[in-house]
Amino acid sequence: MLIVGLKIDDTASLTTNYSCAPRWKVYNETRSYGGRLTQVSTVQECLDACVEDADCVAVDWNYVEQTCLVHNVQRYRYPRQNITQYQVIRTCRSGRTVYCWGL
Repeated sequence: MLIVGLKIDDTASLTTNYSCAPRWKVYNETRSYGGRLTQVSTVQECLDACVEDADCVAVDWNYVEQTCLVHNVQRYRYPRQNITQYQVIRTCRSGRTVYCWGL
């Protein structure tokens, strides 16, 4: 889970925290070298496994074999049938200056 706080000076008080949900860049029919096999049964659980791992940069979901590879380093992508790669984007979208940090 990511929490976002607005940039404030020392005299101001912050009364509201904003949730910063991760976004995903999707690469169909693509995977990367390496990765750690993670025991999950759905693509959503695969994405959740990445979100829960602060070092995760992407996951490969094989939708035929129902397998998930978690990547902590982004390596060369290459075409591969039956696999979709989801690259996590952990930055927040806002018109204001925000800081994101993991808990």
